[in-house]
Amino acid sequence: MGAQQLLLLALGLLIVGVAIAVGIFLFTDNAIQQTRDQIQNEMLQLSVRARVYYRTPANLGGGDYSFDNLTSISQLTTQAAGINATYSLVNNGEFLTLTGTGRETGADGATPIRIVMVILRDSAYFDESMNN
Repeated sequence: MGAQQLLLLALGLLIVGVAIAVGIFLFTDNAIQQTRDQIQNEMLQLSVRARVYYRTPANLGGGDYSFDNLTSISQLTTQAAGINATYSLVNNGEFLTLTGTGRETGADGATPIRIVMVILRDSAYFDESMNN
């Protein structure tokens, strides 16, 4: 082979190698984002259940416009651990803090995905400052 053909072959291999590396990076990043989205969806469902509990009268097993007796995630679901994450609930009196800890590593590459949601009487939001 001539020098020009070897140079083209080396350049072609380099381009293919870079394309494969970029593809692997994008696939991994997409998998993490997809897991994060699924955890957030599960947390939204749990927040709806918490707000239903809040509005349900006490004689029907609800909180009668209070979160006071809601102390465990098991009061909202029979599965505290889903396919993507495990969930924990902290009652802060006027609001609930729901934490989802994922099974995959988060953005820092070392610790698991962690998503925190604050559930109020009539709304809920994700606390982005505490997420990984």
